[in-house]
Amino acid sequence: MKDPLRVFVVEDSSDLRFLYRLMLEQAGYELVGEAGTSAAALADAPDLEPDVVMIDVVLPDGRGFDLARLLRELLPEATIVLCSGAVPDVARETAAAGADGWLDKAEIRHLVPFLERLTAERC
Repeated sequence: MKDPLRVFVVEDSSDLRFLYRLMLEQAGYELVGEAGTSAAALADAPDLEPDVVMIDVVLPDGRGFDLARLLRELLPEATIVLCSGAVPDVARETAAAGADGWLDKAEIRHLVPFLERLTAERC
């Protein structure tokens, strides 16, 4: 049996972190950590070695795009996903940040199939 993918979530809304946790754990993913800020994510994520990092585009202490760039250097093998509402140029900025994709928070019901597709592409 294959080990579950390990996910780290960076989201300032505790309600959304709770929703992500429920969806991911129900789908068989292992939630290894959560952070509400860029600083907390940078402090915790590298040591936890997640397979997937989900990052909110707008964080209280910075932009998710900038955090994605930093985490891409620290976690080169991880699948990095940016999550946002409608943000201008999100697709272009996602690619420039070295992230693997982005998910519109309005489409959160598609989170699990989206992650399955992205992680399969990186394997």
